[in-house]
Amino acid sequence: MKRLLIALVASLVLGLVGGVGPALAGDLLAPPPVADTSQTATQSNDGSNTANQSGTSEPVVISGANVAIANGSSCNPCGGSGTTNQNSGNVVNASNTNSATQTNTQSNGAGQTQTANQGASDPSQSADQSNHADNTANQSGTSEPIVVSGPNVAALNSGDVNQNSGNYVDASNHNTANQSNRQSNGAGQSQTLAGNGCCSSSDGASQTASQSNEGSNSADQRGYSAPIVVSGGNYAIANKDDVNQNSGNWVDASNHNTANQSNTQSNGAGQSQTVAGGNGCCHTGDVSQSADQSNSGSNEANQSGYSAPVVLSGPNVAVGNGWVHDACNACAPAGGEVNQNSGNWVDASNHNTANQSNTQSNGLGQNQTVTGSGCCGNGDASQSASQSNWAENKANQCASSAPVVTSGKNVAFLNGGDVNQNSGNWVDASNHNTANQSNTQSNSLGQRQTVTGGSGCCDGKVEQTASQSNSASNEANQTGRSTPFVSSGDNLAAFNGGDTHQNSGNWVDASNHNTAAQSNTQSNSLGQTQTVDRGASCESSCEPKCESSCEPKCESSCEPKCDNSCEPTSCEPKRCEPKRCEPKRDNRCEPKSCQERW
Repeated sequence: MKRLLIALVASLVLGLVGGVGPALAGDLLAPPPVADTSQTATQSNDGSNTANQSGTSEPVVISGANVAIANGSSCNPCGGSGTTNQNSGNVVNASNTNSATQTNTQSNGAGQTQTANQGASDPSQSADQSNHADNTANQSGTSEPIVVSGPNVAALNSGDVNQNSGNYVDASNHNTANQSNRQSNGAGQSQTLAGNGCCSSSDGASQTASQSNEGSNSADQRGYSAPIVVSGGNYAIANKDDVNQNSGNWVDASNHNTANQSNTQSNGAGQSQTVAGGNGCCHTGDVSQSADQSNSGSNEANQSGYSAPVVLSGPNVAVGNGWVHDACNACAPAGGEVNQNSGNWVDASNHNTANQSNTQSNGLGQNQTVTGSGCCGNGDASQSASQSNWAENKANQCASSAPVVTSGKNVAFLNGGDVNQNSGNWVDASNHNTANQSNTQSNSLGQRQTVTGGSGCCDGKVEQTASQSNSASNEANQTGRSTPFVSSGDNLAAFNGGDTHQNSGNWVDASNHNTAAQSNTQSNSLGQTQTVDRGASCESSCEPKCESSCEPKCESSCEPKCDNSCEPTSCEPKRCEPKRCEPKRDNRCEPKSCQERW
């Protein structure tokens, strides 16, 4: 009984071993799948700034009248007469100021190192870097104040009379946009691929880098100034001493639009690719190295200024002043001076300024080394680089100045002293459009390609290509229109005791200034070195390698894949004639499959 149990257990163990053994052996003999080897880096930055700014100022300012009658009496005949100071002028600040400072600073840095040992499938290394930046500023200023000053009246006063009804009005608009984009990409790639076995399934080694920068600045600026300023009259009658009268207005209705726009973009890439070692008699995939670098920058400024102030100054009237003699000095002249001004100071100028620049550069260094393989080993080897810069500056500037300026009359009768009268206006209705546009672009490329080993008849083609381009444009559309209307009032002086000085002349600047400074500076620099050494011809180099080196490797490792490796493309009669390789292929491949394929 004991012996029977031992026999049953032994037979069971043997059966299990006999069943498991073939399964284990089968698993051990099957080659493991070869995974793809890839290294990928993607870096991107996206930045945008938007400023929408508007200012509207529309104040209405009206001042009342000043009236002074019979002031400054004193018991002391030699002093204490008193002075009369009257002011109905207004100080109004209706200006608008818009300021936008926008900056995007973007950078990408990638360092890649890839080392693939024997048996790696489809090794690839890629880097994609991109920057996108956008600045937008929409700015507008509108100033439309209405300012009216009341009259000043002084009569029968003992001392000096100082009258002012002139207004000080600032209705200017200031739009300022400072926009800049600073973008850079830096990539360093190193790829090293060691030799595979004689029957590699690799489709080849690839190394790619893509770098791009895109930056744009846009500024829309508008200034509109249309103030209405009216000053009241000044009236001085039968006063003892000097009379000083001013009804002139000081008005700033200017517009200032300033856009400073810049794009600074750079790409730098260093690529090193080394494919070493030899495959056996089987095919090696293509080896490629490529880089694409591009910069795109644009600046646009739309600027407009419109100034149309209406400025009216009131009259100045001085009658019968300064005839009273000094009680302490009977011999002294009795009269006092009369100084009258109704002239206006008006700035209705427009200033549009656009400073636009694009600075773009690409720098690339490529080094590709492919060393020898067997007699039928290498595929194509290619090295390519593309570098491009695109830049555009555009400025649309429009300015229009149409002020209406009228000064009041100056009237002086029967005064004892000198008379100084001015009704002349100072008006600046000029327009200034200035555009400074520049593009600076450069491409720098160094390529080195070395392909050695293999036979001349069996290997693929070797290519080295480079493309460099720069595109830049500057456009400035500038218009200026100045149509001022300026009228000065009359100066009337009669029966006065002293000198008389009168001026009704106007100073008017209605000039237009359009200035565009445009420049494009472009450069391309290329250095290419290509070395190809394929060795001897097919007849002398292919025959011994197929007999000595291909046979042992293919017997050990190519046999399971024989149906997939005896394709017409790799075993053509011109490379390995049937008389030389037929016995060896019969040992490696089944006769039926090889005869059918040949």
